[in-house]
Amino acid sequence: MTGLLILLLFVLAAIYGLFFLFFKLIWLLFKKHKNKWPLILAGISTFISCLLVAGLIAWGVGKLLSPFRPLQQRIESNPQPRYETVAYTDPVYNFSLQLPEGVDYSEWISFPGVETKLGINTNLFKKDAAGKKITEPVTISAIVRQTQNVDTTNPFGELEAALTSQQDRRFNLEEYGPQTINGMPGYYIHGTMYTNRGPFPVWLKAIYKDGVITYVFASTLSENEISFQEAKSLVDSLQLP
Repeated sequence: MTGLLILLLFVLAAIYGLFFLFFKLIWLLFKKHKNKWPLILAGISTFISCLLVAGLIAWGVGKLLSPFRPLQQRIESNPQPRYETVAYTDPVYNFSLQLPEGVDYSEWISFPGVETKLGINTNLFKKDAAGKKITEPVTISAIVRQTQNVDTTNPFGELEAALTSQQDRRFNLEEYGPQTINGMPGYYIHGTMYTNRGPFPVWLKAIYKDGVITYVFASTLSENEISFQEAKSLVDSLQLP
């Protein structure tokens, strides 16, 4: 923390020095040699710059966190853990999923050509009947809608090429390939990712419809068969309207 404060002071001093040199140069152009006003104007400019930077940071953090605020509010207003599977219908795009124990999603996070929702077992932020923190299952999920750069003749061509060419030994593909899902082109992936925290199974299902690819991904950081089945069931339950 001390090192960070020292670094911040150096940055402020450098900014102040640059502003001072700028205003001092202007004063010299007008053949004035006093330092009073360059010092004052440099201080004012440094202060305004700090306010602008702080405002931009606050705006960026707010923009980043805003999709998660409704999720946070739902957690706070429903402190009891949810253990049953519930039906979920997206309020914007009307696709449906079956959400296992505690899983809930953020709002849509938009990027150029891509939108995504991030999900997690919200029971992890609650306590059980005995007042103890819940630690399992650690189910995570993501929903992605790709609306740009979609090859309408072969929507999963790039995905399949990436899978067949990947040589990362930390990820073992166990099952993958195209499928027809409710009469629509689809793709299914199941594999295991190996990390220093152990192996994590992953599932992904993708469906193409009307120029858009909808992906749903799920994994679990819990090493038990029930958690595996819940993550797989979440992915398998994707239904487009």
